[in-house]
Amino acid sequence: AAIPEAIEPKDDHAAAEARARTQGQQPERTATSPRPVRPPEPSPLPRPPAAQRAAPTNAAPTAPPVPSAPLRVLLAEDGVDNQRLILYHLKRCNCDAMLVENGRDAVAAVEERRARGERFDVIILDMQMPHMDGYEAARRLRTGGCDSLIVALTADAMQGDRERCLAAGCDRYLPKPVDARELAVLLAEAAAKRAIR
Repeated sequence: AAIPEAIEPKDDHAAAEARARTQGQQPERTATSPRPVRPPEPSPLPRPPAAQRAAPTNAAPTAPPVPSAPLRVLLAEDGVDNQRLILYHLKRCNCDAMLVENGRDAVAAVEERRARGERFDVIILDMQMPHMDGYEAARRLRTGGCDSLIVALTADAMQGDRERCLAAGCDRYLPKPVDARELAVLLAEAAAKRAIR
């Protein structure tokens, strides 16, 4: 009688894989075969220090440089709130500021300092002040030989007001409320003018 061939159990996957390895074949994947282990992914490169990172292209523009030596500024303004605000900005911009409340006192302060051989780098004149307004003060200062940078400070927004300020002898025009950056630009201009004297 013929001897029946031995039948390999279907569930003996380990034996089937071993026989396939000895015959140079890849073992068949079955539902119970172990999954191959994937090699670990390389770790991301470390980020450069903050100082070496490129600055974003949409960064806000930098403020004008602060003068190294304090600028001597005369502020003629009669409004208390405006006095506090402008003096605050002047202090942040490294200015040595003197405050008067009208144009008459502004002219007297300039003449007194000139008698001592000194001068103001910047004179900020409110155009609407009691006793003597900024227009008259600017005219008297220019007539007396003052060559400081005179800035007209006014809340008026009427057409032609800027030209009127310049015609009175002012060099620049600064509307209220005062913008800190515009004021800093004027102070930087005065510092550059002082440096070439």
